[in-house]
Amino acid sequence: GRSPMGQNASPVKATPAQAPAGAAGVADLDDAPLPTRNGYFQSVASPDAQELLGELDEVRTSKHKALNEHNRGQAIELQSKEDALVSEIWREAADQSKRKEYRKLLEEFRRQVPGGRWWTASKDHILRGGVLPCNVKRPLLPAEVQQKLLAS
Repeated sequence: GRSPMGQNASPVKATPAQAPAGAAGVADLDDAPLPTRNGYFQSVASPDAQELLGELDEVRTSKHKALNEHNRGQAIELQSKEDALVSEIWREAADQSKRKEYRKLLEEFRRQVPGGRWWTASKDHILRGGVLPCNVKRPLLPAEVQQKLLAS
């Protein structure tokens, strides 16, 4: 069966088959889906993934600049770098050891909460005026939970 925390769920929301393959020439794959880990708390990008995503954004910006300047050679070189970064992001999202380590931290955190009670909600839930239980003024956001876990 499936646990309440989704431990048996697929670890990645998209499959590697959906990962863009290296293109012959320069293809605009900026809209291709990037993977995220499945699970409410797992879906927050890890610091490593955030760093890779920042680097990917810089490479894509440089690639678009090279294309606008008709510098095809540089654009092809940047496309290769982009493909390598996207592959690394897929590996990061699918890394089961990191996922298990994060889950251990999450379970430890949960045990430290008085009575095991805590309330979380996504930003969308809050923005849409979602209802919270009595005596809960503000829920924890998954990104805040990650920040607390990684700081310990």
